[in-house]
Amino acid sequence: MLSNKKIHILIQVIIWIIYLFLPFFVIDQPIEIIKSDDAYVVSYVISSCFSILFFYYNYLYAIPRFAFQKKIGMYLLSIFLFTLLVIIAVKTVNTVFSIQFNTKPIINSFFFVNYHFRFVLIFGVSFGLSFYKRHVTMETNRVLAELQLLKAQIDPHFLFNTLNVIYAQALMKSNETADNVAKIAGIMRYVITDVGEDKVPLVNELNYLKNYLDLQEARLTTKTNLIFEVIGETTDKKIEPFLFISFIENAFKYGVSTELETTIWIKIEIRNGQLILTTKNDKIKSPNNISESTNTGIKTTKKRLELSYPNAHQLEIVDSLSHFEVHLNIILS
Repeated sequence: MLSNKKIHILIQVIIWIIYLFLPFFVIDQPIEIIKSDDAYVVSYVISSCFSILFFYYNYLYAIPRFAFQKKIGMYLLSIFLFTLLVIIAVKTVNTVFSIQFNTKPIINSFFFVNYHFRFVLIFGVSFGLSFYKRHVTMETNRVLAELQLLKAQIDPHFLFNTLNVIYAQALMKSNETADNVAKIAGIMRYVITDVGEDKVPLVNELNYLKNYLDLQEARLTTKTNLIFEVIGETTDKKIEPFLFISFIENAFKYGVSTELETTIWIKIEIRNGQLILTTKNDKIKSPNNISESTNTGIKTTKKRLELSYPNAHQLEIVDSLSHFEVHLNIILS
């Protein structure tokens, strides 16, 4: 049985064979044309091979590297230079092999003569396939990210522990019970209503994080010091939802101790059109104890940043034996 990759390659080979030999099937008396002007046929095959090379250059490199990154000037320059190289190469081959054309028998053959049409066809197909591939990739990654996001939005351990805290507060008739119930209800409402939105108001995301941190703090001992700062103007700003929670969850999972003095520091700053997130925590658990879910959550967040903020974010993670730090800069549109 052929693998999917081999089948994909075989299909491409068949398509290019059809592309090369199609003119011989649609024109009259192809054998006579080949006999009368075999030099032109050789030149046609050579130029067609360069056209195929141009297709893969445009499809696999130039469009993803320049066009999709909005570097239009670089894209046009790269296409111009590649086309120029192809023209020089074809002319060189013709000169070296002293190819002389007798084009009268095929002067009316559109498929042989019209190089411009073939170039436009290759160019258009490569662009169309690139956009389709990008759309499929983005859609697949979006669905995968949403599935991972749905799994990670409410950590079951966090929910279980928080409900235990609220239960204990209720038994003691604490004044904080109603407030904490309202906070957990706010978190669940935010998760349910905003999960499908591309971007949400930053103030809503910060309220969600504040509720999360308040509930985490309610179950912390005096050994852990939590510092949360928000600096700058947050109104009229929008952000992808749930981008920061994986990093913050990580700080609580591996920076909380009932025996040692630890600090969890979370800072969000809005400055010069950028959002800057910094988290830092003492690492109590060793790297060997880090769960797969945490790694998955951070990997998913990285993918979402690449999809939603291409060339508009910078992420640095410092993972030492004693500390874990995250520095994230996002250019807000």
